[in-house]
Amino acid sequence: AGIARVVCLGLECRGVGIGRLVPGTTEVEVLGMWQDGATRPVFRFDTRGTPCERALASAGEVLVIEQSRCGQFEGCDALAELHPESYCA
Repeated sequence: AGIARVVCLGLECRGVGIGRLVPGTTEVEVLGMWQDGATRPVFRFDTRGTPCERALASAGEVLVIEQSRCGQFEGCDALAELHPESYCA
């Protein structure tokens, strides 16, 4: 979570998660998470129906979902638990 903390503080945002795509799956394994001033437990989730799915499909382009627009991904429990305000990948 050390790198996630540094990125979070540098961007002056509420939270940052750093993950990797699990080879041969549509899952992401979150390797480090910093949110609201504390380390959060690592977790693994299926990218289907999440902003990560769109980011992976964008072939390396930056994906930004503006503030208060993350409600369009309400079907993903892993994302909903984080109460995101925006998303960038």
